[in-house]
Amino acid sequence: MKFLALWLLHVVLQDPLTNHIERLLFRQQVNSALQVIDQNLPAKQDYIYWRLLLSKGEALQKKGKYSEALPVLHQVYKSTDSYADLYARTCMELALVHELTNSPVNVKHYLHLAKSRIEEFDLDSLRPEYNVRYSSYLRIFEREVPIESYLEEGEKLAKKFNKVKEMAEIYSLRAARLPGNDHSGRLTQYLASVRSYSQISDWGGMSSLFFLAARSLFRMDDYAGSLKYIDSAIYFGSKVPDEMISHFLADPYLLKTSILEKQGKEKEANVAYKMGSSYAMEDLENKLANQVAELEAAYRSEELKQENRIKTWILIGSLLALFLSLALILTIRSNAKRLKSMNSSLNPPSFRSKQSI
Repeated sequence: MKFLALWLLHVVLQDPLTNHIERLLFRQQVNSALQVIDQNLPAKQDYIYWRLLLSKGEALQKKGKYSEALPVLHQVYKSTDSYADLYARTCMELALVHELTNSPVNVKHYLHLAKSRIEEFDLDSLRPEYNVRYSSYLRIFEREVPIESYLEEGEKLAKKFNKVKEMAEIYSLRAARLPGNDHSGRLTQYLASVRSYSQISDWGGMSSLFFLAARSLFRMDDYAGSLKYIDSAIYFGSKVPDEMISHFLADPYLLKTSILEKQGKEKEANVAYKMGSSYAMEDLENKLANQVAELEAAYRSEELKQENRIKTWILIGSLLALFLSLALILTIRSNAKRLKSMNSSLNPPSFRSKQSI
């Protein structure tokens, strides 16, 4: 069984379709990835089918469509118990969605399931991802618990298995746990993360980390260096698809405004501010639209539950009415028979009457 799990993991890592989808997701080309997935879903529900469906759940999560991602991921989760690696990966993706929706109990639950499967089948190549997810959970929900040992183990295994994305996230997590005034230490980790993201052409990741690096330099009063990095953040943020640009460009342009103001470049600062404000408003509108979609989906789900409850009660009421009607009919028939029997005993049969006459 362990051999089968490891062999399937090797196969999927070598699969060109899977790699193509992963590259699209790295570049934040989520709609393209979803199209490729839907076009290539096989009719047979085998390993490849569930692997592509897992990618679909991941893509929906990247779009912030959590209410759409969860049913897809749960479908994979419930159907892949015999595929150890796929099951573990799905559990970690479910943990990420619950992390993003602020549900620590569910995060911990799915991470526990993932860890159990990883340890049972010696899936060492999945340990870096688990260490990242668990470290992220601790950083957000249990800040008093140290995460350094998990990051060290994760880094060692990520290098062994060439897990570049996990390396980038490990550097970011290290930076996040440094003291707030350690701008130099954070800068070192941010730039290491940028180098890892650049290996997989993750433009959104590069944009975000260049922004954080620029912010560290700004707090160190290095405005020239900060401007250099913020321009890099804007450049790579501009490479993501149109529907995601506002998310990656709002903060960089607003930080650029502050940098230019510090340099006394008021006209350029005003231009940057207008750009930043416009992108910030667009990003806010997109987030609100997603929230409305989430609320609508939740409302529809609750509405459907309510409809089902009403239908159930109607059915129960109908069955009860039918039962009572049947009981009433049986009672009436029983009483009629009893009454007929009583009448017979009070009135002798006709031949006896004739005899008595």
